[in-house]
Amino acid sequence: MWSEPEFGLHPRGDSGSVWRSDPHNPSGHLAGSDETADVWDEAFYPLATGCWTAGRSGIVVGSLTKTFACPGLRLGYLIADDVARFGRRQPHWSVGSLALA
Repeated sequence: MWSEPEFGLHPRGDSGSVWRSDPHNPSGHLAGSDETADVWDEAFYPLATGCWTAGRSGIVVGSLTKTFACPGLRLGYLIADDVARFGRRQPHWSVGSLALA
């Protein structure tokens, strides 16, 4: 009998940080409350749960483009303890001309 293959992280060495998506892509499974990561990609979390974020520690990134179905605008957000640290590394052209219009 066929069953869905097991999906998971397959580290390729010490990257310095662990990234996870919640819900998992492509399986759609939500992360358990005991699972940890340094960075959480919650682009589809609001669509899967009806909540904006799981409220985990670490860095959380999300996508307003997917939540509000506005392709082409590429709008996102970052939740972190030290957001200013990321702002200093953000390129000046991070917003496309369509989003600026």
